[in-house]
Amino acid sequence: MVRILLSGVGGSSNWFPLVLPLAGIVVIAYLIQVTVRFIKKRKLHHENNLVNDLSANSDSTGQDQI
Repeated sequence: MVRILLSGVGGSSNWFPLVLPLAGIVVIAYLIQVTVRFIKKRKLHHENNLVNDLSANSDSTGQDQI
């Protein structure tokens, strides 16, 4: 029977090359989350401006109009 020895098995495993890709994945996930939050905030701000514009036109009682 052929025995396969894997280097790094046990206490001397080299896990450092896995840290950079994991950190990259975390950074990308965080950037996606921030981007989605920004887009939702801008959309809500735009909708609020539209509602404010509509309500400002309908709030006039006609007394100020010439």
